[in-house]
Amino acid sequence: MGMVLRQGAWLVVAGMLGGWPAPNAATRVMARFLFFVSHTDPVTFTCVTLLLGATALAACYVPAREPCRRSFGGVEIPSKGPKQPLRPAV
Repeated sequence: MGMVLRQGAWLVVAGMLGGWPAPNAATRVMARFLFFVSHTDPVTFTCVTLLLGATALAACYVPAREPCRRSFGGVEIPSKGPKQPLRPAV
């Protein structure tokens, strides 16, 4: 699961760094739609960036969680259900 999250984190960071200039360029167009917030407010840009980054990391974590919980070394482990008693080998 660490590998999936690491790859997802690289994509999230690349998207954040690449996408940071786009809102700054679009603020002139969107300035008339913003109420009570400056069009260059750094707190708003930072909060939105962190919120979208956390959402993207959660979108990487949730699908990777179930397969990692169910398989270990190619052996399927039942996730829930009645426990079977161990039987001695004959």
